[in-house]
Amino acid sequence: MLRRTNLALVLVVIWTLVVSAGCLKGPQKAPRPQATPAKEGPVAVARSGREPVLTLFDNKTGQKKDIKMEDYIAGVVAAEMEPSWPVEALAAQAMLARTFTLEALESKGGTQSLHGTDVSTKVEEFQAYDPSRINDNVRKAVQATRGKVLTYDGELIKAWFSAYAGPRTATAKEGLNFKEPEPPYIKSVSNP
Repeated sequence: MLRRTNLALVLVVIWTLVVSAGCLKGPQKAPRPQATPAKEGPVAVARSGREPVLTLFDNKTGQKKDIKMEDYIAGVVAAEMEPSWPVEALAAQAMLARTFTLEALESKGGTQSLHGTDVSTKVEEFQAYDPSRINDNVRKAVQATRGKVLTYDGELIKAWFSAYAGPRTATAKEGLNFKEPEPPYIKSVSNP
């Protein structure tokens, strides 16, 4: 019963943040993988309709490796949510994770200043990542949303997400101590 309640809560929070804020102006699709040219960053590659190849720092091993964007997103979804949850919930998370990744690379350079890479496996540095938890549900969710991102006025949104928001979601300034102007698509709403 608790698992169903948590699932329903996560779905309501994701749906509320994305749909009621009006940031779904239609998903944008980035097609199949191609290696990222040295002069082009992952965001430029994604905007050109190709799948970026990211550099990933593995915090457990200290190793760096190249990984296709969609493979990375599968590892993020598997780590951020219970992989046995419905494909639809995982698909929503995949779009948020993909958008978060590209926006963070565009605005902050990812983990370049820490490791000389685009992303890392440590949640405190970027996003949770655990490829050992990837299952068929996760693969289906990532494939169903392949390349799709969330935008507002043609720009990638700040796709923050959380597992629980309490009785009311927070604004970016409240919940994240966000210093920039409040994004117009982030609204504090009651959490049923």
